[in-house]
Amino acid sequence: MSNEAVDMNEEEHGFSYEEELLRKAEDGDVNSQYELARLLLFDEEHPERYEEGFKWAKLAAKKSSRASMLVAKCYYDGVGCNQDKRRAVKTAEKALLFQEMNNDLARGLGDFVGGCVKFLGNALTGVFSQSCEDARVFLANCYTLGEGVPRNYAKAVTLLEEAIAEGSRQAQLVLAEHYAEGKIVNQDVKKAIELSLPFVRGGSQVIEFVFNCYEQLGDPDSLIEAYMWCAILKAKEVPSYSDKLDELELALDLEQVYLAQDKAKAQWSLL
Repeated sequence: MSNEAVDMNEEEHGFSYEEELLRKAEDGDVNSQYELARLLLFDEEHPERYEEGFKWAKLAAKKSSRASMLVAKCYYDGVGCNQDKRRAVKTAEKALLFQEMNNDLARGLGDFVGGCVKFLGNALTGVFSQSCEDARVFLANCYTLGEGVPRNYAKAVTLLEEAIAEGSRQAQLVLAEHYAEGKIVNQDVKKAIELSLPFVRGGSQVIEFVFNCYEQLGDPDSLIEAYMWCAILKAKEVPSYSDKLDELELALDLEQVYLAQDKAKAQWSLL
């Protein structure tokens, strides 16, 4: 909520946004319990409030899968509670199971004949799918690192692929990194590029990743692509890419440089 919205709330009702959340949370409103938990747990200037935030998250988790994921992350990082990564994994697994059940229910509603009911079913599917993605990416990280659960690369990849099927941008970028690294899957830099290219509008970090992949491939066509992305990073004033551009110019002939520059101009207009 913006500061302006909070101020309006205070003027009309005589209490702050946090006080309003607390009032509703104490009345049993699950969404308010969740939002209050987030407000307290993300208040980095007042870590003494983390324990209270964790309390509200646990209460909301009885009826909310997204609150369950908040609890799982608290256990994982030891925020507002003692760090317990095993418990974090178990909490996330329960949240995922609950979310999948809700997804099935939402899809069932979506199959009913009737515009309003069908719209409601589709809307619920979107909400629950987002929660499923969050749980799957979280669990994939745990299985990759072997934290809270035995290391299992195959399980981690399966979870990421399931999250991607639900439309998770985060899962797709994480899997792209794994393909570039070649640790939990066989290295496939071209696959890494394929997975990450749809998200280059998301910021310089994704563009840097794509650039590094093309540079890693090293063949002439890939170096032309690397030059293109490097020129874009230089235009975005990302540090050190001016020198990298000079290095790439030495690796390409003049015709290839001109081609790469034309591609950079065309790509820049799309970003």
